[in-house]
Amino acid sequence: LGSTPIALAILGPLQERRPIAVRTVGCAVAVAAGVVMVERASGSLDPVGLVLALLVLVGEVGFALFAVPPLRRIGPVGVSFHAMWIGAAQLALAALLFERGDLRLPTLPEAAALAHMAVFVTFVAFVAWYGALARLGADRAGLFIGLVAVTALATSALVGTATVTPS
Repeated sequence: LGSTPIALAILGPLQERRPIAVRTVGCAVAVAAGVVMVERASGSLDPVGLVLALLVLVGEVGFALFAVPPLRRIGPVGVSFHAMWIGAAQLALAALLFERGDLRLPTLPEAAALAHMAVFVTFVAFVAWYGALARLGADRAGLFIGLVAVTALATSALVGTATVTPS
């Protein structure tokens, strides 16, 4: 995740056929360093974690760069809507294939949590992300990705699944 701003700072301008901004690349390096500091505060990296981190990098960069052309045609809400229904369809298919007979309806608290995640954590976040991509470009919008690590660590500390100590 921490390398994503660097990749977007370089690949975003190339995709749009404009020069790479040295200042944006410098800011992306600073954001990546901040993500490394946050990640060090929350644990260590093993080989499986490294492979998963590389997959996240490819996914995040693709998630941003593949969205740029449709953003021009259908806007942030349209791209968010299509990203969500495609993801929901993929998850439904995966559940049918891999969960076999273990599917059940969610309880009321689970349904409320799922609704909250669908509306706020996903749709509102997607619209904000795609809005930033449309307004700022992938290179500058990518700088906001550093906030993901910070908010994830803060949320983990708040719910008691991570301990944050100065090192």
